[in-house]
Amino acid sequence: MLNKAEKALKSAEESLTLNPRHTTNRRLLDVDEEFYNRLTSLVTRAIGMTRSLRDHYDHSLHLEPTVLAITVELSRSAHDLRLLAAEADYPDRDHLPVAVEPPALTEPLLIMTPHPQHWILIGSLMEDLRRVREEIKGE
Repeated sequence: MLNKAEKALKSAEESLTLNPRHTTNRRLLDVDEEFYNRLTSLVTRAIGMTRSLRDHYDHSLHLEPTVLAITVELSRSAHDLRLLAAEADYPDRDHLPVAVEPPALTEPLLIMTPHPQHWILIGSLMEDLRRVREEIKGE
């Protein structure tokens, strides 16, 4: 899907070359390109998190309280990403529809010391989650 989006952006860029309404459409394309760049980073991060979990999984991992908290934070991240996508559909802030829900990522997740067997995996997931949060919030 990411490759398909990249091809669509390149095609749009080429079609703007001789377009008489270049300035209006250029602004919209710039918004799409910015959103694409953010999504690229998030896709890479999600793949890395999935790989880390797969490589270091063990059956006692579900007993860690932090693991549940990470899943909740990932749900909140998905919610905020949907809000971000809605904003990308309306680049003029004046025409932005009123959000039904506020952003869910309001503060960083604090964790207690995990079991020694899981601390590397949980630390890795937390760092990736922090980066996801920063990317979505635009920090």
